[in-house]
Amino acid sequence: LSQGRSVEESQMLSVETSRTLKRQLDMALSQVSVVSQERERLMGHVNQFQTDKHTSAMVSGQLEGSVEEMKSHLLELQSTTKALEDRSLQAAKAAQEHLLAHTQLSRAHEKLAKEHEKLVHEHEKMATQVKRTQNALHCLEEQSSEGSQDLLQVVGSLS
Repeated sequence: LSQGRSVEESQMLSVETSRTLKRQLDMALSQVSVVSQERERLMGHVNQFQTDKHTSAMVSGQLEGSVEEMKSHLLELQSTTKALEDRSLQAAKAAQEHLLAHTQLSRAHEKLAKEHEKLVHEHEKMATQVKRTQNALHCLEEQSSEGSQDLLQVVGSLS
């Protein structure tokens, strides 16, 4: 009975862990979306700066510096976005592997519990059989003892 509770508690813990991992994954994916939007916004700025560069000769030097800085920031954001995407995928994979391992462990535990029940039942059957055998031996001993006494009386009466 306690093993059944243990399986239920283990399953509840696994479900809670899976929910927590899903929430964390959802948060990471949300962050990836925000970073992607920011990247798109910055790309818009870069494009605007490049357009302004061609149309205004007076500010071209300043814009070039800004464009290069924005490109640098964009590259940093792309790198950060890629890292976040990789971590999100790893977290999802780890959650999936954890859930699979838990499912396999639960199945193995259930199988062991059934096997344990069978062994307990077999043990009880064997104990009953031993008891019957002991009783039968005891009866045979009594009959043998009675037979020996009868034989001694017959031999005694013959002599």
